[in-house]
Amino acid sequence: MKPHVKAKVEEKLLKELTNILQILRLKTEKGATIIVEGNNDITSLRKIDVKGRMMKLKGSTSTFYDLIYSLRDEKEIIILTDFDKEGNLLANKLSDELNNLGIKTNISIRKKLKALMKREVKAIEELAGYFERLTEEMIKIKTSNKNKYDISHLNVNQIKNEEKIVNFRFKIER
Repeated sequence: MKPHVKAKVEEKLLKELTNILQILRLKTEKGATIIVEGNNDITSLRKIDVKGRMMKLKGSTSTFYDLIYSLRDEKEIIILTDFDKEGNLLANKLSDELNNLGIKTNISIRKKLKALMKREVKAIEELAGYFERLTEEMIKIKTSNKNKYDISHLNVNQIKNEEKIVNFRFKIER
C-alpha cells in the first residue's frame, strides 16, 4: 500500500476508533458497567481514559453465576470480552444470561471494535497499545507533511534559490 493511502486509511481508522471510545466513555459516565475477561483488560481501558465500574470474569473468587447475580440491579452492562473464540462464547453467554434477568446488555461496542480492528487486535488488553501506536503514527505523518513544505528554516538567499528551482522545474514540465 502506498504511504499516502496507508496514512488515509489509518487516519480514518483512528477517527472511528476515537468515536467508539468516546461512546464507551460517555456510557460509563452515565453509569454503565463494563465486563471484561481479566485485569489486563481493565488496565488497558484505564490507559485510554475509560472510567467507571469494570468487573472481570477471570481471576476472581466469584463464579460466573455469582457475577451475573451481582449485576441484577445494573441499568446497562457493556460486554467487552476478547475477540477470539472464547471471548465470543463468553459474550454470547453473558448477554443471554443477563437478558434473561431483564438487564440491558450492550455488545454493539464490542462488535464495532472487533470489526474495526479485524486482525490488528485480538484482545481488549491490546487496545490501549494499538490506540497509542495509531495516534503516534498520525502525529509522525502530520509532522512530516508539515515539515515537507516548511521553509521557515531557510534564509532569504536559500528561499530565492528554492524559487528559482521551482520555476525552472515548472518551465521544464510545461
